[in-house]
Amino acid sequence: MSGGDGIGHNSGAHSTGGVNGSSSGRGGSSSGGGNNPNSGPGWGTTHTPDGHDIHNYNPGEFGGGGHKPGGNGGNHSGGTGDGQPPGAAMAFGFPALVPAGAGGLAVTVSGDALAAAIADVLAVLKGPFKFGAWGIALYGILPTEIAKDDPRMMSKIVTSLPADAVTESPVSSLPLDQATVSVTKRVTDVVKDERQHIAVVAGVPASIPVVDAKPTTHPGVFSVSVPGLPDLQVS
Repeated sequence: MSGGDGIGHNSGAHSTGGVNGSSSGRGGSSSGGGNNPNSGPGWGTTHTPDGHDIHNYNPGEFGGGGHKPGGNGGNHSGGTGDGQPPGAAMAFGFPALVPAGAGGLAVTVSGDALAAAIADVLAVLKGPFKFGAWGIALYGILPTEIAKDDPRMMSKIVTSLPADAVTESPVSSLPLDQATVSVTKRVTDVVKDERQHIAVVAGVPASIPVVDAKPTTHPGVFSVSVPGLPDLQVS
């Protein structure tokens, strides 16, 4: 995992072009409570690029500790109810906006979903490849310009790929003690003309750190620690 691949993003300066689906700006936090399940800490208004205001629950952006009040209306994401941060859904090959919460960052990787366009490009560059269990290369963790005064609460843009799609080193042979692995292919996103483009980079080897995903007390959830970054949970 490395934090130097790509460029920073200002969440209020460009539209996402339908890739991330992230909001364009930070709204005010709602206050109050009572019997309204869609108000209180963690609720706020997001201003979208097309001029709409969406009232939604996002404790990483509006604060609130990650526990959603009752009710299931609105466009929101909440905690798991047991203190675990919600996992941002990710498909191999597509950048995903991961909001930061009190417990750090959390992502849910779908090993069955690789964008067809990305798969086609990788097939041309390398040939057919298989998905290995937990053989995932995570990189391109880029801060968006949200809450500059507190880096721990900054959202990140995360891209994932199967490890055997980007390196010829078998996953089982990778060392775990402060080691790096050479990758020959990467996927990065570039913002140009107010649109987000996905680029496959090949022919320029790069080294990324190897980290140990350790099991947590929650089945199927692994914890990853990377120096200089918030804690990351992968499921």
